[in-house]
Amino acid sequence: MPPSAVAGLARRFFELGFFSFCATYRQPATDLPAIETTIQVAGVTKTVFVYGDAAPEGLEDLDGEIENVTNVAQLIKSAPRPK
Repeated sequence: MPPSAVAGLARRFFELGFFSFCATYRQPATDLPAIETTIQVAGVTKTVFVYGDAAPEGLEDLDGEIENVTNVAQLIKSAPRPK
């Protein structure tokens, strides 16, 4: 990834106030998707775990930006499927 793309993502974390989010957001249900978003900057690591539809405003968009910049779809498509 180009350094400018990494810098742009880091800026989005700060604009969103990611470091002020709670560590966990959970919907009171079972068998829902979960996502964990982590950033490490200057030796400080922040992780936010979201279960179900409980994400704070803007986090889902940020996760989408991370997927686009890192081109995660390419990795998923190239992984062999179990038989």
